[in-house]
Amino acid sequence: MKSSTVTVDELVPRRRKLVLCFATVLTMYCAAMICSTHIPEDYFPFRLPPEELLHFTSYACLTILILATLGVMGRLSAAGIWCWVGVWLLVGLIGMVDELTQPWFGRSFKWKDWFADLAGAFFSIVLIQSILLTRKLRVRH
Repeated sequence: MKSSTVTVDELVPRRRKLVLCFATVLTMYCAAMICSTHIPEDYFPFRLPPEELLHFTSYACLTILILATLGVMGRLSAAGIWCWVGVWLLVGLIGMVDELTQPWFGRSFKWKDWFADLAGAFFSIVLIQSILLTRKLRVRH
C-alpha cells in the first residue's frame, strides 16, 4: 500500500500539471469571452441581461482566473501590490482591445462597457485580497 505522503520530487510535477490546467482554463475562458462579446446583439433569440452586468461579471471571472493562475504559480504573494495593479491593468487592456474590435463585427464601442470591465476586475481583486487577508488573520490567531 502506497503512503499518502508526498515527496518534494513528486510535488514539482503536480504543480506543473496544476499550473498547466489553470493556464488552459484561463486561455479557453478568455477566448470564449472575446468571441461571445463579438456576436452581434440582434443574433440572440432571447433578451440578454444588461450589457454592463455581463461585462462586469465576465471580467470579474477573468480576473479571478488570472489571480488563481498566478497563485498556483507562486507569483501572487511574492510580487506585492504591483502584481495586483498589473493584473488590473492587464484586464483593462484586454477590455479595451475587446471594445475597440467590436465595431468590426457589427457592434459598437461603449465606454460604459469598458468601465464595467474595470469595475469587475477591481471587485475581484478586492474580493480575493479580502479572502487572503482573512485567511492570514485566522492563521495568526
